[in-house]
Amino acid sequence: HVTLEYKSCPDCGQSFRGKKPKDSYDRYLLDLLFEKRGKRLIATHYTIQGHYCDRCEKLKYPRIDAPPKARLGWGLITWAILKRVARNMAFDAIAAEILDLCGEQISKTTLIRWLKKTTKPLLKIYAHLWEIAVNSKYIHIDETGAPLNGENWWLWVLVTKKVVIYHAHASRGHKAIKQKLTGFVGVIISDFWSAYNKLDQEQQKCLVHLVRELKEIIYDKLKQKTN
Repeated sequence: HVTLEYKSCPDCGQSFRGKKPKDSYDRYLLDLLFEKRGKRLIATHYTIQGHYCDRCEKLKYPRIDAPPKARLGWGLITWAILKRVARNMAFDAIAAEILDLCGEQISKTTLIRWLKKTTKPLLKIYAHLWEIAVNSKYIHIDETGAPLNGENWWLWVLVTKKVVIYHAHASRGHKAIKQKLTGFVGVIISDFWSAYNKLDQEQQKCLVHLVRELKEIIYDKLKQKTN
């Protein structure tokens, strides 16, 4: 059980010391806590107390880090979104897992609403990750086939010291990644795929691929001599 109350007004700073709360309400929240050994379901009972601010002439209630009026917390919501986005799990299957996990019945409409509400915040985070990557000294880049809705797409992977970014695109050509690297003045580390040669940045080839290419050259030379 957790009791929350302000010690002073969050807007004007007026102290609530010595004043009793004017109102309170209870809220129950189910959430997932992610630990090294796995995820753990936690249930928390919050008592949220409101103090009246004479200056603002309003009751001031603390907020908990959870969606307004929701019974489920951000940890469980993001876990459900991950199931949909990363694993392409059907909404009915996600709802069934939530029911098994915590006994809460979640509709398909609710799951879709979660996706829509988190789209903008996640896009902001994604844009910030690109900013970090562009300001890095180097970026390792690779690409691999990724079928999407029956079509052949490509998943570009960019790795820096601080972030890993996945960028899905219909093309394997350099234009798929060139605009994303605008402003990057570091070194690109990649394999020998020809698309990288059309990028403007300084480049270094992956040493594993380089050694592999040299071995093939040596093998061909030795083969020519024996013939």
